[in-house]
Amino acid sequence: MLNSETPVTQTPTSTPPACQILRGHESFETAYIQNNYPFGYKLRCLRKCWIERGTTGMNRSKFRMCTCTTKKAWNAEYTKQLNAGKLDDIWIRIPENPSGWNAPKKGTYHSTLFMYRDTLESQDDYIKCNTLPSYQEPYVFYRFYDDFYTQLTDQEKKIFRGAVLINYRLPEEDARWQAWEKHNGRTDLRNL
Repeated sequence: MLNSETPVTQTPTSTPPACQILRGHESFETAYIQNNYPFGYKLRCLRKCWIERGTTGMNRSKFRMCTCTTKKAWNAEYTKQLNAGKLDDIWIRIPENPSGWNAPKKGTYHSTLFMYRDTLESQDDYIKCNTLPSYQEPYVFYRFYDDFYTQLTDQEKKIFRGAVLINYRLPEEDARWQAWEKHNGRTDLRNL
């Protein structure tokens, strides 16, 4: 999410990625809408998810994930229609203005942040967020590499490679990286 206009270099794959980065959802108006999201124990709702960029103070140019759900009165009717199998009828009346939605819940700021759909978690839209790793265990870098690397922009790949180099070149970290890579039979990050 460093810059939504930076071109993404995609490597062709035979299967879709387990984690698909969602880009372009940067405000309430352009938010990704999750359908059939749980609201309490019995109701279902719509949930908007977006990545907000800080504009002032120490959080300037940092990112955080924001979410908000539809209001309870709307959710009761939505759940009723959903259970009756009349989902198409209700889409006409989705609240377009902020008054039909609860107040946004805003997360912690990070220097980089990705919103993604985890297709392995469930069949429904399961939205999560993740940052570029820095000063982490080797398995965190390899997991991030496996899940997201082919979807990163060139600028994001450069930052990721820099974080990998810093981590395994630290004298106190090199032995741990070598042991982990030997145990798991992987050294692909050393060749980035």
